[in-house]
Amino acid sequence: MSEQPSTPRVRTIPEGKICDFIDGKLRNDTPEEYVRQNIERRLVLELGFAPSDIAVEFPIKVGSSTKRVDIAVFKDGERHLQENIWIVIECKRDNVPATSKKDGVGQLKSYLSASPNSQWGMWTNGVAKEVFHKVEVGGRIDFEEPNDIPAADGNTEFIDRPTRERVN
Repeated sequence: MSEQPSTPRVRTIPEGKICDFIDGKLRNDTPEEYVRQNIERRLVLELGFAPSDIAVEFPIKVGSSTKRVDIAVFKDGERHLQENIWIVIECKRDNVPATSKKDGVGQLKSYLSASPNSQWGMWTNGVAKEVFHKVEVGGRIDFEEPNDIPAADGNTEFIDRPTRERVN
């Protein structure tokens, strides 16, 4: 009896849905999701993160409530726990400004503050981005504003190279 070659599985994606690049889940095809999918691809294809070190819609405790971080990035092989988040990324649709009270940079900074070991954060709407490096200065948290987040290997050499001006 000879073995039949396996037939590749074909997955049909319903109208209005997209398949998430990291976890393969079907998500609503929205402008915000389009931004997130582009960032997920950049994390893996350009910055060298393993998909297994990235969590999508990762729940964290902020005060007494639970929020969902759009993308949580962990160092290689770290367990996916709030205390192990290294980079927090918030993605918004292109018409949301960084100054938005509800969906802006303040939201990202609250997530960084609630995740004590996180060191980096990025807020983007696909047009503009704001990057923050969390540092402790004199016993309090402060945020430096480099041009980009580090690569998977921790390399930050490319961060300070000249870039286009920020669009605000």
